[in-house]
Parts: sequence; C-alpha cells; structure tokens
Amino acid sequence: MHAEFAYRLPADCAFADILALERRLDRLRRGVYNLTGLPVYPNLRSAKMDNVVKTDAVGHWCARFSAETFDRLEVVEDWYRKALVSASETDLNHDERYRNLVNLVGIKLAVGIDSVTVYRSANHSTTSIELFRCSSPR
Repeated sequence: MHAEFAYRLPADCAFADILALERRLDRLRRGVYNLTGLPVYPNLRSAKMDNVVKTDAVGHWCARFSAETFDRLEVVEDWYRKALVSASETDLNHDERYRNLVNLVGIKLAVGIDSVTVYRSANHSTTSIELFRCSSPR
C-alpha cells in the first residue's frame, strides 16, 4: 500500500523543480530511506540504506547510505559541492580508504566527521555515491 502525496506548487515553479520533486516523491513511494540526513542526489538508479551501523578505523559509529546513478561523475561531484558548500574536499587517490583501489576516480567531501564519497571506477557504467553519518567514539 502506497501513501498518496499531494503538494501545491507555486505558479513560478520551474520545470526542473517539478522533475526534482517527482524524483523525491518516487523515492518515497519505493521506500528508499536516507537516515543519514545528508543530501541525496536527485537522479538515482538505485539506493540502499545499510541496516546496521559500523565502526570506522578511529571508533566512530557510522550509518551508510549508498547509491548509484548513470549521470557523469563530474555532474554528481558538482551537485554535491553545491549542496555541501562548507565541506573539505579530498581526492580519493589521497584518501586511505580508497587510494589502493585501481582505476578509481572521485572525491570525498567531509563535514566534521560525516562525509560524502562520489566515485567511478573504469570498469563500471555508473557513478557511486556513499553518505556516512557518524557519531563520536564513546
């Protein structure tokens, strides 16, 4: 059973705004939940929220949302740079978690201990997105 969603759009609403709203509503209808609170790229092919939190190398408990899109890596990177204007940026070739992966290009945007990773490997047709919401070690 799906809930019905009704929104009243302003008269000056752009077509792109309507498409973005429709994508968000479609994700809600399909049950794609992002519990990280970090922004979700609007044009996803697939998405999944991990059902368990895990600890990272320094003891932070982190929830992970992962997704894929057919959009070009550069487009997704630019979207996240605009969505997270205060984030620090690291090339994944310089990030300890990703630097040993061959033929991988992308960025990691960090806001405090939370992060967004956007990347593509040479042998994949999709751009991958990972959102991590972390808590301080106890």
